[in-house]
Amino acid sequence: MGSIQAQTYFLERQLSIHQNLAKLQSSGGGGGKTSRDGGGVSSPSPPSPGMMRSRSSKGSNLSSSNLSAVSLHRTSSVNSIEFASRRPLLGGSNRRESDYGASSSLDNNQYPRDAQTIRFQVIVWNIGVLDVVTASVPMTFRVTLFWNDIAEQDANGEYLCYDDACSMTSAGSVNVWKMHSRNKAFLQELKDVPQRVIDVPPLAILNCSTFETIGNAEVDMLRESTRLMRWSCMYRATLIQEDLRVDQFPHDAHDLSLKLGILSHRSKGKQWDRRLWKLALATKDDAQSCTRVPYGLIVDQARLPGFSFNKDRGLDFQFCPLDHGAFDSHAEKSREECLKVSLNVLRESGYYDHNIVPLLALMNIVAVSVLTFKDSEFFYRALITLNIAFVAMGMRMTLDGHLPSVGYEIRIQRLLNEYFVVLMGLVLEAMFVYVLNVDFGVPSRVTKHLDWFTGILAVAHNVLTVWRYYGSKRRARKRLERIDGPMPSIHENYAKVLGAV
Repeated sequence: MGSIQAQTYFLERQLSIHQNLAKLQSSGGGGGKTSRDGGGVSSPSPPSPGMMRSRSSKGSNLSSSNLSAVSLHRTSSVNSIEFASRRPLLGGSNRRESDYGASSSLDNNQYPRDAQTIRFQVIVWNIGVLDVVTASVPMTFRVTLFWNDIAEQDANGEYLCYDDACSMTSAGSVNVWKMHSRNKAFLQELKDVPQRVIDVPPLAILNCSTFETIGNAEVDMLRESTRLMRWSCMYRATLIQEDLRVDQFPHDAHDLSLKLGILSHRSKGKQWDRRLWKLALATKDDAQSCTRVPYGLIVDQARLPGFSFNKDRGLDFQFCPLDHGAFDSHAEKSREECLKVSLNVLRESGYYDHNIVPLLALMNIVAVSVLTFKDSEFFYRALITLNIAFVAMGMRMTLDGHLPSVGYEIRIQRLLNEYFVVLMGLVLEAMFVYVLNVDFGVPSRVTKHLDWFTGILAVAHNVLTVWRYYGSKRRARKRLERIDGPMPSIHENYAKVLGAV
């Protein structure tokens, strides 16, 4: 119902403009003292500096050709009417840089003098259980966008608007910005009558399979002087993780990532032309000291089941190029970028570190001690070793039900396999020395040397396996506790954006 009222309102506004245009053309121009700029836009004398000047459609010397040029900026009829009713003409100094490509009279090689930024802030509230089979993780997060809405200005640098858009409503009423679609917001009273329209950057979650919004998106104007806008929405999404592998289980570390971008209307001449609107991170001025890190963080109470992360390091922010998105082959060639927010996590491996691996190592040491039996006592040597092997096999079958179900071998499986192979090797060695001594008459002192050699190899393998296992744990923990990480890339990317601006 609100959208129908908005369309009716702007249709009536457009009809009123054409009627005033006919009257002005028939009377040869409106009366009163006016000032003209290079584009033929007339305006009354400005009031005191620093105040937003109200501009009425009555008495304006509008041109039908310029009005058509304004309406050509939008393809849909409703959006064309909205733009025609709230924007000045494209000529002269009143034309803003974001209108590049809207009129065919402009030089295609002309580039804007200044660039604007769409600034991101990401707050992660919760992370669910990591699914290694589907390579996905559920995440609850809030995304906030900051941008400075480019308002129309006259020759004196004052913002232009219309009486019906800037006038105050009745006493006691409240104006709020309300999302109308993914990239539009209306300024409405509590009775849901659209007052003004602004363009909202259409956010895209690039690595999302499913998502839902928690509550409604919020739009606010934080600062009228700079037209600082803030759009915020909370999501609960299932995020696809690229290259998610658990080869190093249970010491596997992962960078859980969230990719955000602006893909719609980013090509040449569109509303969010990527040459005019660069992606950046929120600043302290945007966040207004609401968070300790202006561009985002993970809240202190957030927990990831079965994983740990470095709270001092927090989230990593990095701008990455996209292989898809808006790309024009013109003089200024640049690829579309996205914001990659990642969190480095490490699996909690205490159960395997303090229970499984020490037990396996101890059982292999016990199996090596069986080599002290005489070479002729094969039955006792094999019986004890096979009993140890059956215990190891039972542990393996129990652990397999708790290990990640993947199509490749992981570290803990490889370790279990190696220990089992060593036990089977000890059984085969006991049979070999028994045959040498009984069937071939090899002296016991020779077979004893074989037993010692086999025992040394088994113990060396045991020590090496344990050292490599706990070494991987130390390296993974060290990487997690490292504070620097990829953080310098944040400042590099941000400096790049500021340099472009």
